Amino acid sequence: MKKRTFIIFFFVCLLLFNTVYAKKGIGLVTQTESLAIDEMSQKCISYGVFNPWDEDVSAYLDIKGGINEIITKKETKPQLIKAQTPYQEANNIELCFSVGEIYVKKCILGLACYQPCDQEPVIYEGEIIAVEAREEATTTGSATSLGIASPLTVTINCQSTERNWTQVYVILIIIALFAIGILLYKKYKK
Repeated sequence: MKKRTFIIFFFVCLLLFNTVYAKKGIGLVTQTESLAIDEMSQKCISYGVFNPWDEDVSAYLDIKGGINEIITKKETKPQLIKAQTPYQEANNIELCFSVGEIYVKKCILGLACYQPCDQEPVIYEGEIIAVEAREEATTTGSATSLGIASPLTVTINCQSTERNWTQVYVILIIIALFAIGILLYKKYKK
């Protein structure tokens, strides 16, 4: 009987004295899960971030996963999310990123290149993450940071281009002028 009373008392105490208490955090309002972007261009996306907890949080957006293979530049600014900000009043945070060259161009000796776009669009997958912007701590110990993620699929569209012969023409003109210069030099040297 004492053992049973002790177990009941233990579980009642466990329920009454909950040791877990959330003081701050963030939530993410997903605006899109997929987007298309042209090769060698920049795209800006916006997601809502909210904070229904008791402390203000400074947050920014980041990209993780396979998408980072193609990103040449990312820009985002931390934004203060006030405490008790509900889902309906989420603050929009913008993340801009640039995509580099993805598709292989066809060239003649590195000149007169063109891009035929005869292959399927390339698709990358990753996540948009809302992360707490933490200030540098001067204390010792381990630091933790808040974060929440949403999936993102990016399709890279190929931009077809025509063959550009300008470089070849310039090189041929330089070679022709050089040959004419040599011929004139030999003729007047005699």
